[in-house]
Amino acid sequence: MRRAGVTAEFVCLGCPDQEASFQLPALAEQLRKVCQRLRPAVLFTHSYEGGHPDHDACAAAVSFACSTMPSRERASEVLEFASYHSGYKGEFEAERFLGHSRRLWPRLLTEQEQQFKRELAACYPSQQQVLAQFPLREEPIRIAPQYDFSKPPHRGKLHYENFSWGMTGRRWRELARRAMTTMGIS
Repeated sequence: MRRAGVTAEFVCLGCPDQEASFQLPALAEQLRKVCQRLRPAVLFTHSYEGGHPDHDACAAAVSFACSTMPSRERASEVLEFASYHSGYKGEFEAERFLGHSRRLWPRLLTEQEQQFKRELAACYPSQQQVLAQFPLREEPIRIAPQYDFSKPPHRGKLHYENFSWGMTGRRWRELARRAMTTMGIS
């Protein structure tokens, strides 16, 4: 973040890789408290598209946090950035959203911005295999849709179901339903 010139307060929610799905109520509560303290005008989050269980959990935790806050305390906009997921035919897709194209801003990157983004991606050596698949041509952003986290983000196999990560779409949705019940979210 410093390399990108971001001079904001950083808040770590202390959730290890691939554990967010199991901690949805706690993460949503932590996010709610952070939002109430910082009062952000805009929240940026992952989209619910089955790319990685933590990405889906991030989308859910933000949604759950916002739904448990009084409207006067919520960010005025929740925006999503495109990450990666499996397409409708199972192919890897990056920098694109599945459906839900509500107010999409496909910001094309200049050559200089693409190079800068490559330099930022290089800061994450453990992620190089995944990041190498990103075309880095644009920065698509959209207003977060109202998701039904009890339903799959799309038909077909979710991207993370291609790996032995111990998480399936069915299991993820059950964890989301339990979190919603725990938090009193309909």
